[in-house]
Amino acid sequence: MSPTLATPIITPIGASYPITTSDNPDTQTMAKNTHYLFEDGLRQLFLSNIESFELRQIDGEAAKHAAVAVTIVSGENGRDAALVLTRRASKMRAHPGQWALPGGRIDPGELPTEAALRELGEEVGLFCNKDQVLGVLDDYVTRNGYRITPVVIWADSSETMQANPAEVASIHLVPLSEFAADNSVELIAIEQSERPVIRLHFWDEMVHAPTAALIHQFIEVALFSRNTAVNSMEQPLWLWPGQEHQLPTKDEIASWKKPA
Repeated sequence: MSPTLATPIITPIGASYPITTSDNPDTQTMAKNTHYLFEDGLRQLFLSNIESFELRQIDGEAAKHAAVAVTIVSGENGRDAALVLTRRASKMRAHPGQWALPGGRIDPGELPTEAALRELGEEVGLFCNKDQVLGVLDDYVTRNGYRITPVVIWADSSETMQANPAEVASIHLVPLSEFAADNSVELIAIEQSERPVIRLHFWDEMVHAPTAALIHQFIEVALFSRNTAVNSMEQPLWLWPGQEHQLPTKDEIASWKKPA
C-alpha cells in the first residue's frame, strides 16, 4: 500500500509560506519559477514526507556499505534552501573531479546516520548532530558493489564550511529549485540495461548516478510527495566495472545540454 504523504508546499517568487498546490497535480511544472525558502515550514514538510515514506529494504550484507549526507542549508542569497554538493579532489583514486554528496564508507560499529554526520564534518567542516537528521531514503546499490544509504540532514548554518583538500576540490550550494525544475531530469535508454541512465542538469553542469539518483529521489519524496524508487535508475556505462574505456570525450560532454 502506498504511503500517505503530505501535500507539497511551494513558494512562487515574491510569496511566502504556506502556499499549497493541492488543486494542481503537476507541481513540478511550477518548479522552475519557484523559490523554496529555508524556513521551518519546509523542514516540517520534509520531515513529514520522509517519515511517511515506505523504505524499500535491500539485503546488502555482502556489499560494501557507505552513507552520504543529503544536506539542506541556507543558500548563498541567505534565503533559499540549497543542497550541499562537492567536487571531488582531482587526486582522489575513485571518480576524481566528479560531483558528489559528502559521504564515504561506514566504519565498523557505525550507523549510517553516524557515518553521514562524520563524513559531513570531515569533508566540508559542517558539524551537525543527530537531532538535525530528518531521516533516510532508499539504499542505492552501485555497479561496483557499494550500498549507499542517503541520510537527509537539515543544517542550521553553512557559514563554517571549509573544504578538506584531501577529498574535496570545492563546495557548492545548489538551490533546490535547480533540481526540482521539470527540465532537470534526463533519462536515457541503453541496450545494456533495463533501467534508464539518469543524469540531472543544474546551472550549466550535470551530475550522474549514483549521486543523481539519490538527489532525484530526495526531491521526489521530500518535496513532491512522490513514491519514486531509486533503484529504477541506472549509472552511465563509464561507471561500470571494466567499462572505463567508455569515458565520454570532451565533445560528448559539451553536447550534453540541459533539455529545453
